Order: sequence, then C-alpha cells, then structure tokens
Amino acid sequence: MFPDLGAQAPDGGGPDMRPPAANGVLVVDDAPLSRRGLSDLARSGGFNVVGTAEQAGPAAAMAWRRRPNVVLVNLESDVSALDAVRVIVVSAPGSRIVVLLDDEDLDVRGALAAGARGCLRKGAPTSEILAALRAVGKGELVVAPPAMRKLIRQMRHESGDASGVGALTPREVEVLELLARGWNNTQIAAALYVSHSTVKHHISSILKKLGVSNRLQAALRAADEGLVDR
Repeated sequence: MFPDLGAQAPDGGGPDMRPPAANGVLVVDDAPLSRRGLSDLARSGGFNVVGTAEQAGPAAAMAWRRRPNVVLVNLESDVSALDAVRVIVVSAPGSRIVVLLDDEDLDVRGALAAGARGCLRKGAPTSEILAALRAVGKGELVVAPPAMRKLIRQMRHESGDASGVGALTPREVEVLELLARGWNNTQIAAALYVSHSTVKHHISSILKKLGVSNRLQAALRAADEGLVDR
C-alpha cells in the first residue's frame, strides 16, 4: 500500500525534511535474523542504518520520513521484493535501491524496470553487498555478473538468439565457468553445494545446448563468449 503523502507520519509528526546523511541506509527484510545481520553488516561498513522494516508498506513510509540514501531490499519472494522497490521509488524517489533476488529466478529486467539501481543474488558475499551499497549510493548502477549474464541471455532470447550460451540456465553458466577453468566434477559440486550427479546432469545439458561433444570444446565456447579468459 502506498503511503498517503499528504498525511502525517505514524508518530503524529510531519516527515523529517532534513537532508539525509550521505551514508544513510534502510534495511528491508522479512526475516528477523537476516534483517539484523544485514543491519550489522551495513554498520560495519561505515553506514548509518536509519531504520529497518519487514514489508513494503512500512518500508515505503519509513523511506518517505527518513530519506535514506540507499535502501537494501531482501524479501523472501522476488515478487514481493519488486513490489517493495516500486512503492519505495514512488514514496522516496531520492532513495536508491539495492535488491537481493533469488539465484535461480533472477528477474534482472524486472528489478531495473521497477527502479532498482543495484541487483545482487541472495547470499552474495558481504564484501559484494557493501561495495554495491557504496557504488549505488554514489549514483552508480550495479548488477552482479550472474545477473548481468541472465539479462544478456534474456535479451538474446527476445531477439531470436536463444542458442548456445544464451540458452543456458544461470546454474549451467556457473558450472560452465568452473568447467572452463579446469575444475573437475567433485570440485564443482563442492563449490556450488550440489551433488556429483547434479553436476553431471548440468554438464550433459550444457554439452547438448552448446552442440559440442566434450568438456574441452565447451570450455572453448565459454572463452569465445567471454565467460572466462582463454
């Protein structure tokens, strides 16, 4: 629900019209432990956490009152996350938004269209999250490499080029990258926290989609596509 921009703040006072601190961050997360963890992470990076919220409505109202420079959105559902981005953009257009999305269902285009300035995977390294907060806070656009690759594949598919690397799923691209670096199935399984049989299934699918017969040929295709250095 959008906040009534003509109404007073929930505490009975008007909105805080003072310009926000350049490092002000609002954390939106529906999981208490994760919300606390992201807040502590932001503080450890030198940010001033101006508030936390569990849902889109309260987050939009808080962003309207407190004018954070950056809003970090991490909700259980990607749909809920994008809804939160939309309402916050309307309520506090000066705030820049970094959204964390599910690894398998990254809707990069949807996040950017909703108004996000940063798009990362859930579970991204803490250093990556802090770097994104700093960059987005300065007005930059940040899209994590896996998310960018998915966006490129979406664009290729829409343009009629749904073959080759453009046809791979996000997980298959990750497997291909590691395969191209010379990793064996056991190493890939450990790195991605999946079973050995799952890796074999992904590799079989990769070879079929790329139209190649072995790992070396797949690695060369990965290099040709710029996924790894030749």
